[in-house]
Amino acid sequence: MPRLTLLLLFCSFLSFGMQAQVNGGKIKDSAADYFKNAKYAEALNLYEKYQRFAEEDLDIIARIGECQYHLSQIPEAIKNLKIAVANQKKPDPRNLFYLARAQHAASK
Repeated sequence: MPRLTLLLLFCSFLSFGMQAQVNGGKIKDSAADYFKNAKYAEALNLYEKYQRFAEEDLDIIARIGECQYHLSQIPEAIKNLKIAVANQKKPDPRNLFYLARAQHAASK
């Protein structure tokens, strides 16, 4: 009997984890759609929610920074873009571009 209980408990946790991954993927896809359509506030909101599922995802951190740049949240954009650039083995040129733009905007 205890084995059956443990098995059921394990299966419950497994299915919960899989559901969280599915929901996370949907959030990421929706955020990308908003981003492509220049709806940066909506994209930022969803990217920040998705980041709870993937805290170390440097591409998401960079997209958050890019959204922040477009929303004139310059200090936050610089912070996030610096994190992405500093931790990527080969920094994405797009991230370098937006980091430079954000730093330029901050210097005005």
